[in-house]
Amino acid sequence: MYGKAVAWIVKYGIQEIFKARCEKIVSDTADMGWGFHDVLADIFSSAFAHR
Repeated sequence: MYGKAVAWIVKYGIQEIFKARCEKIVSDTADMGWGFHDVLADIFSSAFAHR
């Protein structure tokens, strides 16, 4: 679901509006296992890397 939401944000070019919230979601998953945090961090990096 995070990936779909970020894709929608990118599609409409509204990264600056949602960057802080998306980053907080990634931060809040830091202690979760099974690679969950890593996947969210990769999605975030791809969408917000050059913003």
